[in-house]
Amino acid sequence: MRENTVTIILPCLNEEKTILECVKKINGVIKKSKYKNSYKILVCDNGSTDNSVKICKRNKIDYIIEKKRGYGNVILAGVKKASSKYIVMLDCDLSYNSEDIPRFIAELKKGNDLVVGNRFKGEIKKGAMPLSHRIGSSSLSKYANLLFHTKAKDYHCGLRAFNRKKFLKTEPKSSGFEFASEMIILAKLNKLKISEIKTDLFKDGRDRKPHLRTIRDGFRHLHEINKLKFRNSKVFRYLVTFLLSVSAISLFSIGSCLIPHEAIKDNAVKSTNELIEMIDDLGKQGVRPYRRFEKYGDMRNYAMIFTTNENDPIRSAVEMNYPSACDVLTACSTVLSEPITRLTSYNRYWQGQSSAIHYVTPFMSLKPAITFFTILFVILLLYTLYKVFIEDKVLSFALLIGLLAINISFVTRSLQFLPVMYLMLITILLVLRARKKNPKNLDIIFLISGVLTCYFDFLTCETVTLTVPLIVYVYLEIKAGRKVPLKKLILYSALWLAGYGLAFALKWFISFLFMGPDSFSSTMAHMTSHTVKGSIIEKISLTVTTTLSNLLPFAFVDNGGVYALIFILICLIYTIFEDRKRLALYAICLIPVARFTVVNGHSLLLNYFTYRALICIVIVISITIIQMIKNTIKNDNSKK
Repeated sequence: MRENTVTIILPCLNEEKTILECVKKINGVIKKSKYKNSYKILVCDNGSTDNSVKICKRNKIDYIIEKKRGYGNVILAGVKKASSKYIVMLDCDLSYNSEDIPRFIAELKKGNDLVVGNRFKGEIKKGAMPLSHRIGSSSLSKYANLLFHTKAKDYHCGLRAFNRKKFLKTEPKSSGFEFASEMIILAKLNKLKISEIKTDLFKDGRDRKPHLRTIRDGFRHLHEINKLKFRNSKVFRYLVTFLLSVSAISLFSIGSCLIPHEAIKDNAVKSTNELIEMIDDLGKQGVRPYRRFEKYGDMRNYAMIFTTNENDPIRSAVEMNYPSACDVLTACSTVLSEPITRLTSYNRYWQGQSSAIHYVTPFMSLKPAITFFTILFVILLLYTLYKVFIEDKVLSFALLIGLLAINISFVTRSLQFLPVMYLMLITILLVLRARKKNPKNLDIIFLISGVLTCYFDFLTCETVTLTVPLIVYVYLEIKAGRKVPLKKLILYSALWLAGYGLAFALKWFISFLFMGPDSFSSTMAHMTSHTVKGSIIEKISLTVTTTLSNLLPFAFVDNGGVYALIFILICLIYTIFEDRKRLALYAICLIPVARFTVVNGHSLLLNYFTYRALICIVIVISITIIQMIKNTIKNDNSKK
C-alpha cells in the first residue's frame, strides 16, 4: 500500500459540535487537489468527555486517544503515530480555512521545513479573536522574534505544516499551548527552513468557552520563549540571571526597611548593649590572635537598622545611614536613645547582612539572634560535610580541617561573618547537585553566588564563596579521571567576579542617582585608602604572611606566617612531582592572594577577619598531606 504524503492532524477536546463538519470540509478541499490520493486525516483526542470519539467511530474517522493532557502532548502523539512525510495541523473548531491546506503543502514541496500561518496578515473575522488574545499573541510573537529573528510573525496560529522527520529531530518537550512557540523556536535553532503564509481566522463553531486561558497560557508562552533563549544564548542567560538576582536582593533590602521603627527600636538598642558585654568578655580572655575582635560590623548593622525610615524605604536601603557617634561603640547605645543629630552613610555596600538581621530584630536582640543563626549554620554545616563525605572522604576531612583552621566557632560570635559562610556552604551543595544532575547550570550558580556575596559581605572573606566550591568541583572532576576543566575554572571564576563586581558597581551607581556625585567620590576615596604603596612582591609577601599568621595552629607561634608559607611550599613541591593535575587546586588558592594584594591596606588593617579567605589553601594542603600519608602507607605495605 502506498504511504501517505500528508497527515492532517486535528487536536480534539470536546469538539462534538464541529468535528464532523471540519473533517467533511477538509475532505472536500483535499479531494479537489493533487493530494487526493496521498493524504490521511487523524483526529488526536485528548480525553474528550462528550461524543467526539463516538462521532469519529460512527463516521469511520481515524483517531487516537492521548491520555496526557495538553495541546503539546496531543499534537506530538499524533505526529509520532503518523508515518507520512508531511504533517498539517489545525484546530477542528472551524476557526481556520480548510481551503488554505493545499497552499501549506505546496510550501513544503518547495523545500521549506515549517510553514506557519499568519492571521494578522490575513483577515480576522468579527468575534474570532478577543482583543486580549490579539494583543497578547501579537506582543509575544514580537518578543520572540526580538530574541530569535524567525520568519514567523504569528507564533500562535494553529494552522501550520511541517516536515515530520525534521520536526521530530528538534525534540520538542512542551506539553501545553506553549508548544506552538516552542515548535517555531526549535525549528530556528535547528536551522530548519521556515516560511509564512497569510491565513484567515473565523469565529469558532463551539458552544462553550475556549480551552485557552489568556493570562495562564500567555505566561506559559513567555516562560517557554525565555527558557529556550536562556538555554541557547549565553549573553541572555547571564544578563537575565544578573538582573533577576539584583531585583531579588533589592526587594529584600527594601522589604526590610518597611518594618516599622517601633517594632525594632527596643531590640536594636538592647543589641548594642549586649555587643559591648560580648566585647568586654572577649577582651578579658585575650586569646591570640582574636583579641582584636571586629566589633564595628554588628554595631553598625544595628545602628543602621535603628535609623531606617519605613516611610522612605528605598532611600533608606540605598543610603544605609547610621548615627555618626556610633563609630565609638560605647557611645552607640546612648546615642540610639536620644535624638539623632548627625548621620554617616554606608552606601558603598549593599549591607545585605543588615537586612537579614533587620527581619529578625522585631523578635529578638543580638544574643538570641546569634544563637538562632548559629544553630541554623551548624545544621547546614553538618549536612554539607555529610554530602561531601558521600562524594569523597578525603575532601570532607580536608574541608573540616579548613574550617577548624579558620576557627569557625569564633565566626559564629559575629553576625557579620555568618552570611558569607552560609553562602559558601550553600554554593558547595548546589555545585554537588548540579555536577550530577545538570552540569550546564554550574555557570549560573557561580554568577548568582558572586552577586549574593557582594550583597551579604563587605570585604571580609568574600572569596570563600568562589574558591571552596571551585576546589570541590575541580577535585571531584580530577578524581573522576577527567581532564582538569581549565576553561570552566576560568569561566566560573570570571562569572563570579562579574556578578560580584557588577553588583558593586550597580550599588555605587544607584547611590550616585540618589545622593549625587559626592557619594561616588567619597566611595572612591575610601576604596583608594585600602591600598598600600609598594612593589607587587612586597605587597604579596606582606599581606600573605600577615594573613597566614592567623591560621591555626600557626597563630600561636611567633612568625607563624613564615612557617605556614614554608609548609605550603613543601606541599606544592610534593604535588609537582607526584600529581601535577592537582596543581589546578593550588591555582585556585591564588584568588584570595590576588585580592589581598589589590586591597592590601584593607587586608593588613583587618587581617583578623580577612584571613579566613585562606581556607582554600588549608583545604588543598590538607588534601596533599592526606595523600602523602596514604602514599607512604601504600609504599610501606608494598615493601613488606
